Amino acid sequence: MAHIPSPHPVATASQHAQELAALELVQHPVVKAAHTEVAETWLSRAKASPAMRERFEAAFEEVMFSAAMWSSNQDLLHPQVTCITRLAHPVEGRSVPGSRWGIDNPDTVTEVIGERAPWWAPPSINDRVTSRIHLELVRWVADIRDQPRHRARAALDSMLCQLAEDLQHDEGTRARTEALKERLLDRPQVIATAISLWEALRQALTDSLDDPE
Repeated sequence: MAHIPSPHPVATASQHAQELAALELVQHPVVKAAHTEVAETWLSRAKASPAMRERFEAAFEEVMFSAAMWSSNQDLLHPQVTCITRLAHPVEGRSVPGSRWGIDNPDTVTEVIGERAPWWAPPSINDRVTSRIHLELVRWVADIRDQPRHRARAALDSMLCQLAEDLQHDEGTRARTEALKERLLDRPQVIATAISLWEALRQALTDSLDDPE
């Protein structure tokens, strides 16, 4: 009997409908104008380095699309289960942007490593070292992305498989996981923080749509 591949667990009809709705939102003239204004404001205030400017537009597009996904899924009576950490992909002949929040940030790498550099190290040397480290980090992540059999992927897969096995059959793991869940749910600030983040994203896009300018 021929093997029939299982359907993609994320590429559902509901997911595609939500992505197309978000795509309409980000292509609205008001939102596009807000996109440009916010991007220019952020770049001017952050004093972004050339390396960061080089990657900014693609990364910012994904952040904006992720926010649009959240904002277009605010019907409390009919909430949709969707994923906002996808790569760019086609849907019904249209190009849907990625929606990943994890974006490479050379300025953050420089700041973190620079704080730990010896006080006597010349800034020019620090800049060269941090730039090289960032370059290698980006290459390493790209290798993981492009190589299905990468060692890091295999290690992560092995860890996740072991965790899944333990969650099903190991009472100790199940008990620790349940205890962690209870501790998180017992902290009001966890829920409050999550709600405030979604509200901030929704309000930002709502305000942009309502602004005649």
